[in-house]
Amino acid sequence: MVWRLTAVALFGLASIAGPVAATGAAVIGSALLWISFTRPDLAVSAGLTRIVVAVLTLTLVIVGARLGSYGFPEPAGLAAAGWVAGAVAAAILVMWPRSRLNSAGLVLATALILILAVGTVIQYRANLFGLDVYRSHEAAADALAAGENPYTDAVRVLDGSPNAEDGAVFEGYAYPPVTLVLFSLGDWVGGDPRWAAALAIAFGIAVGARASSLRSLGVLVVVVLAATPTMRWIVWSGSTEPVTFALLLGAVTLWRRPTMSGIVLGLALATKQYLVVLVPLVFLLDQRPWKRTGVAVSVAGLTLLPAFLADPEAFWFTMVERPLGLAFRPDTQSVSGALNQLGWRVDVPSIVTIAGVFAVSWAFVRTVRPATPAVFLGGCAIALSTTFLLSLAFTNYWWLVQWLTTAATVLSVGDLREERAVERLSPRDAV
Repeated sequence: MVWRLTAVALFGLASIAGPVAATGAAVIGSALLWISFTRPDLAVSAGLTRIVVAVLTLTLVIVGARLGSYGFPEPAGLAAAGWVAGAVAAAILVMWPRSRLNSAGLVLATALILILAVGTVIQYRANLFGLDVYRSHEAAADALAAGENPYTDAVRVLDGSPNAEDGAVFEGYAYPPVTLVLFSLGDWVGGDPRWAAALAIAFGIAVGARASSLRSLGVLVVVVLAATPTMRWIVWSGSTEPVTFALLLGAVTLWRRPTMSGIVLGLALATKQYLVVLVPLVFLLDQRPWKRTGVAVSVAGLTLLPAFLADPEAFWFTMVERPLGLAFRPDTQSVSGALNQLGWRVDVPSIVTIAGVFAVSWAFVRTVRPATPAVFLGGCAIALSTTFLLSLAFTNYWWLVQWLTTAATVLSVGDLREERAVERLSPRDAV
């Protein structure tokens, strides 16, 4: 599992590094993730795995501290300092292969992430200053509560893009209806839309901890996540990726129930526009596409229908035209951003990105079988990584890839247990 765990850490580095370093880390991480699924025979000892992950964890802590990602020297810095110290302590505990210490490390790391995720929302509650993403959630929730259409000029937010002119605003909520409803509920019930992201992270950690069954592999993964310097920023900014992750994880936990899994998967695919690239992967992996994939695509389409019917022109502009018309951004953590820093201006055509993602998804499905939950999440991480490398990518994008890789790693433990159980069956038992 060392390849997959290393990929987790590399995607974490991609989320906080500049365009050149982020692109390099993402490319290597994607390659290692591919190898972990296609060459399971390239095993590494458990002891070396512990050492590698502990080193990578501490590297993320140090890099994050240097970038100021933990909130120093704000008043919340004391809590952040305790969080970093806890991550380091957990990494040390991982070095001890005794089960009690492993369990203690998992509990410690999980508690620290939960405190950070929820505490960040509490800290910034009622803070009117924030990224345009957060302000867009607030404005959309207000518009919806007032009976107005959030996809029209009822939502007007100052454009925070580096390409925007001073004082420029964008009109209309930028995310699909599923995201609108979830973040609006966070605003109405909790007083802040970011509760949706915080609770989604909490759900993901809880499912991951349960799947790992308090074993050392689960501890390693959770410790890597505990050291992710972008956690605080992801929640504060109002990024929607935590909700996407929680729904994808919910879909795979229901994997053996294709219809229910398809419903949750459809909601996940409908949380953000770029997730449409996962549809070919889902279809190719699905052994019952008429049940799971068909339900997922239908559910995703149905969630879009009410907003589209309310104002087709406004909805089409905010959901399709504006995202496709995004100009090049020099801060993109992708191939085009890396080349721009090196002195070359290269914009990868959309058709190349689409073809590249489809080719990678097809090759992954042809190489890796059967379609277990871990394989599905790993395939999603690879498909999205390919998409982001060839188009635009930012911190929240690589955060999603990292967490999908982490979940795939944790769920792989269950897959391995099932394989070993089958291997232990006698011929008579097998009959």
